[in-house]
Amino acid sequence: MIVTMDGDRLALDLAPQVTLKALVDAAAAGLAPERLIVAVARDGENLVSTALEQALLEPLSETAQVDLCTSDRAELAGAALREMASRLERVAQEQAEVAAAINTGQTDEALRRFAPFLATWQAAQGTIQQCCEVLRSDLTQRSIEGRSLREHLSDLAEKLRELRQALTTGDMILLADLLEYELAPLCQRWCGLLATLADDLARGRTPPPASI
Repeated sequence: MIVTMDGDRLALDLAPQVTLKALVDAAAAGLAPERLIVAVARDGENLVSTALEQALLEPLSETAQVDLCTSDRAELAGAALREMASRLERVAQEQAEVAAAINTGQTDEALRRFAPFLATWQAAQGTIQQCCEVLRSDLTQRSIEGRSLREHLSDLAEKLRELRQALTTGDMILLADLLEYELAPLCQRWCGLLATLADDLARGRTPPPASI
């Protein structure tokens, strides 16, 4: 069996009929703490999503070739944060357009565009959690702009609840006001927060813990 990691061949002591998961675990055990496996290919086929989940449980043949790719944890998290900041910049424009549509009576058009950008905000929350898992560090305890990231997340969650409530009750005036006067500065703030956190990771550090 041939096993490579980032193009270099690995010498692993593997049992007969080893599963792909056991092989990946054995390879990961030898990695430096700051790196993790981000891609797996078997016999030239890149495995993703459900195909990867199924393949991990299957035994490998003696003639199989498994190619692994790794990434730096901080670089991976930083790239995810920058991508989310970029998405939020686009959301800022969309929010303004939705608010304008509501104010000009184009309610159906506004509601059609509401769900996608709300999903982006929810994805921003998810990105923070994923970065915590990748870095094996609770970033929500870190201080950015004088407050913990957890507090910033709490503010965001509260604004999203207000948005959903206005939508549920059909209060279009309140919805437009929230989008224009509350979410606009919040969006700008979060673009800055994510960019700052990404820059800190690129410099090899995270912001200091928030003061208690």
